Amino acid sequence: MVSHGETALVVDAAGEIHPDEDLGLFVRGTRVLSTHAWRAGGRRLVPVSLSAARQDQWHGYYLVPASGDEDGDPRANAAKQGIEVLIVRVVGEGMHEDVRITNHAGHAVSFVLELRAGADFVGQDEAGNVSPGRGRSTCVMAETADRVDRRWRYRARRTDPRDGKVRRVDIVVRLQVDRPAEAAKSPDQARRVRFRVALPPRGQWHACLVWSVERDGGVLDTPPCPGRASPPLEERVQPTWLETSLSVGDARSACRAAYVDAVGLLGRAQRDLHALRMPRLDDGDAWTVGAGVPAYLATFGRDILTTGWQSAMLGDELMRGGLNQMAKTQGRRRDDWRDESPGRMLHEARLEPAACLNERPTARYYGSLTSSSLFPFVVGQLWQWTGDPARVQPFIDAAIRALRWLDDEAMQVPGPFYAVRTRSSQGLDNQTWKDSSESVVDMEGNVVEQPVATCEEQAIAYIAKRDFADVLEAVGRRDDAETLRRQAESLKRRFNDHFWAEETGFLAMALDARGRPIASVGSNALRCLASGIVEPGTARRVVERAFAPDMFSGWGIRTLSSDHPAYNPHGYHVGTIWPVEHGPFALGLRRYGFVEACQQLCLAQFQLADLCEGQRLPECVTGHARDAMHPFPAIYAAANAPQAWSASTPVVLLQALLGIRADAPHDTLWLDPALPEWLPELRLQRLRVGQASVNIDFTRDDTGATRFDVTGGDERLRVRRGVPDAP
Repeated sequence: MVSHGETALVVDAAGEIHPDEDLGLFVRGTRVLSTHAWRAGGRRLVPVSLSAARQDQWHGYYLVPASGDEDGDPRANAAKQGIEVLIVRVVGEGMHEDVRITNHAGHAVSFVLELRAGADFVGQDEAGNVSPGRGRSTCVMAETADRVDRRWRYRARRTDPRDGKVRRVDIVVRLQVDRPAEAAKSPDQARRVRFRVALPPRGQWHACLVWSVERDGGVLDTPPCPGRASPPLEERVQPTWLETSLSVGDARSACRAAYVDAVGLLGRAQRDLHALRMPRLDDGDAWTVGAGVPAYLATFGRDILTTGWQSAMLGDELMRGGLNQMAKTQGRRRDDWRDESPGRMLHEARLEPAACLNERPTARYYGSLTSSSLFPFVVGQLWQWTGDPARVQPFIDAAIRALRWLDDEAMQVPGPFYAVRTRSSQGLDNQTWKDSSESVVDMEGNVVEQPVATCEEQAIAYIAKRDFADVLEAVGRRDDAETLRRQAESLKRRFNDHFWAEETGFLAMALDARGRPIASVGSNALRCLASGIVEPGTARRVVERAFAPDMFSGWGIRTLSSDHPAYNPHGYHVGTIWPVEHGPFALGLRRYGFVEACQQLCLAQFQLADLCEGQRLPECVTGHARDAMHPFPAIYAAANAPQAWSASTPVVLLQALLGIRADAPHDTLWLDPALPEWLPELRLQRLRVGQASVNIDFTRDDTGATRFDVTGGDERLRVRRGVPDAP
């Protein structure tokens, strides 16, 4: 699987695409290639080695099967024949496919090379399922004596019974090859392209296939040909913002190999964020990422906001891009079909045909409680990192509207506390952070009826009001700022009065619709520490319980205790481990002074990343305990990788270890570094705070203390040791 921006290419183990599986070339959420398979002499190519060479490029080495030999090892027999096929694919908003055939045999060969191709134009979640039967597809062939030119076109029209509007979708995928094609001589010739290959000894045959896509009359950008000189992915998509970097010095002990490769982890995070960028949503140097590959290459509010604040140590451009996109799509009216209300922030915006035709509300759907709290919180983070009124001013009114929606419409549980339920016939049942329907379960394992007020949603709303109050005060709205602070403190008191469950010695996962505590033990509680909403005396008990064996697997904190009746190590939110949760976990542990627990948590996640392909943290992994029978956790069966908020997790984990707290409004960078034994030294270069940047060397000494030295940067920025926001 390879990807770039809003495009993903998902193939099987042989590098092929078949319509009855969830494979394909997906562009902006639509499968524009549902069939893609090469044949030589009517037989499958023999795969030798297939791999992604980089995130946007796939390479496959094949051999042409030996004719007339059906027995024995096909690879060995094909190797004796000596005809090699190299296929290189680069994806963008289309695909460029380079096919090179080399005759390594000592004699001339001749055969028919056939491409079987087709497009069904279904949405990503419909691929491999029964065809929805909407719209009409046609294939037009405009081929000449020296060129293949085929267009598969999809058109659909629907009169929406809700508003009477006529909605249309028009998508074209076009194949162009600068080579003549042989007559297919078959009833399905529109799905077959044939080429005559005749090669002398050591001869080569080459073709470039350009797969371009049009949507509603506009031609999308096609990626460059892999056979010509082109810059690597990092140079193609890297914007100027990723200046912050890490490095380590020479090994200081014989056990250096046991140390975590923090530099490699940050490099992977940067490359994955590059690859997930959605250029069509760029706004100057501010940009937005898709949520994940392959299923979530679209705008998801919680994901882009979370990714923005978690990657703030790299720069503010992702925060501004996410905030800008969310402000543009903020709810303007009441629309029950979309769960939209004035001021409510977007959950998702998709571009597949079902969404564009309004068969589903997902073209612009608002079924999230989290995104409306995250928005003002991220505005506060933007202020802390930039101290620039001009950068936060465009988002202030939108943040106020989001908070007004929270207070006016989302306080649906006695207390009062924040909870919400869907109004849409196709809406999400659970609109909290863990948005699967089974994620909130009672002590007997039963799913709790909505609305429920989960503890972490109260914590997010609390820190959103507290941090956004600083922004309002800075722009002269002191009375409004004080109102938010009073509301935040009132919420904190109510929270600590209602959410503690003495029977488990832990925070309740949630309160039900009648305000009764749901005492199930899950990761929700540990997430609350990052906000500071938990009383210090309670926090120690929360941490001790969260690191008990039923919660801490050795790789991370489970979403649900393994002792719970509903626990399933493969369950999406009832037993799996989510890297994205561990950033707030680590920051919360440092906020309350649990340094060793923070180091333990970071080590587990870093070691998990080292086990994953390319040091990439996936969406989630199973909750199996780290033991002799489980030397590594299984990756969740349908996990997305790369995923934006998992990619940003190593960044915020390092921020927690270094105790970084930006205070750009006061030209100050606060540090409270606590490097563990497994990461004894680190160099941070070009860290930006406000208009300044700074280089810092961190070193752990023999006593276990960490010192830092400012080795360069702007003298306007004061670098101080301390923890300014401890509870």
